[in-house]
Amino acid sequence: MRGEQLGRQVSTCDLVDPVRARVQPGEGNLDVRKVALDEVEPVRRINRRDWAPLRFACSRLGGREARRRVAWLRVGRVVGVVGLHCRDGNDQHHRRWPTVATVAQVRLDRITKTFGDGQGLVHAVDDVTLDVADHEFMILLGPSGCGKSTLLRMIAGLEDPTEGDIYIGDRRVNDVAPKERDVAMVFQSYALYPHKTVRANIEFPLKVRGVGRAERAAAADNAADVLGLDGLLDRKPGQLSGGQRQRVALARAIVRSPAVFCMDEPLSNLDAKLRGETRAELVDLHRRLEGTFVYVTHDQVEAMTMGSRIAVMNAGRLQQVGTPHDVYEHPNTSFVAQFIGTPPMNLLPVGMLDADDVVVGIRPEHVVLTPGGAHLATVRLVEQLGHETLVTVETVGGVMAGAKLVARLNAEQVPPDVGQDVLLDLPLAHRHRYDAATGERLG
Repeated sequence: MRGEQLGRQVSTCDLVDPVRARVQPGEGNLDVRKVALDEVEPVRRINRRDWAPLRFACSRLGGREARRRVAWLRVGRVVGVVGLHCRDGNDQHHRRWPTVATVAQVRLDRITKTFGDGQGLVHAVDDVTLDVADHEFMILLGPSGCGKSTLLRMIAGLEDPTEGDIYIGDRRVNDVAPKERDVAMVFQSYALYPHKTVRANIEFPLKVRGVGRAERAAAADNAADVLGLDGLLDRKPGQLSGGQRQRVALARAIVRSPAVFCMDEPLSNLDAKLRGETRAELVDLHRRLEGTFVYVTHDQVEAMTMGSRIAVMNAGRLQQVGTPHDVYEHPNTSFVAQFIGTPPMNLLPVGMLDADDVVVGIRPEHVVLTPGGAHLATVRLVEQLGHETLVTVETVGGVMAGAKLVARLNAEQVPPDVGQDVLLDLPLAHRHRYDAATGERLG
């Protein structure tokens, strides 16, 4: 194929100059299909090591005699580096500069997964359509048994969809083997080899692909540096803490330079403090790698703090997809309203404050305890959490009789005592209305 002409002859060793029109050193994306050289002649297809041998016909600057060189170009999705090796007799040159990862959009088109047959037929995933943008951190959120892990396993190729199509980039991958999908999976149980060192565990995906020892070692060192495992490479998994084992599992995934990272509740085995620290590490890792992350969790705190978008699932069906802010502020169903938020949204009994077929909801922070409130209630529980106080009340008399609500007070507000009568308001602007039969949002 012919490269784009820039009005000058260039050398492969001067490659950063011809691509300067579309990338500066340290930023941008180098597309191997648009490298601006005089001529690019492919020798053979990309092999399983992700190295693309290319033969460049080029000349040196200053009108010197043209030479033919052999170069190897590799796009490193993980470390964000393009490495160029040029060999011309005894002359060798190596250039490296950051780049953006290869496009890795994931598209699910009406995916259904069933188990069993007849009366025992179970729809684990039911007609799910979802687009995950390139470089997005997508969270699949829902309770146990909602189908989120099954959906993730179908993306990775560990399960086959009963109906529908799965695309990674522009490629339909329904019939593509897992190892050929360019996807890395991080499991809840770590799945480390106990008899291998940390280094050997990290290098293993590259070893089975036939990557050379020196390159494996360099990749492992880079992944260890990214995840803070430098001093642990010679240890066995049994000598590591839970958080360290989780980082080893992540390093083993990123060392493969995958297009898509699939993570199945990787933090569920960690204690609360370590879980918070690792959440921050994963967000930072996503920012640095600029990879596409699909992350499964049942923890809505993880979803709200980590995801660029959240896909909420229940009973195999997709309930809502949106940013954490949108899902919290405008839940599409009463299920999402109660699943997102700690404590969850207050849902009043059917017909209370509205028609007989409408459920009214309001977030705890919007329940206002005020001397001029319109509704009388008795305090049943006070939970002081330091940064906030949660007050559970039960309404007394009128159309609101017998309703239990949770009000969130800030740290500066003095909480009432248990058993004390209080007045409260439920501002109309903050009420959410849902169909009592379907749970769908109204208006």
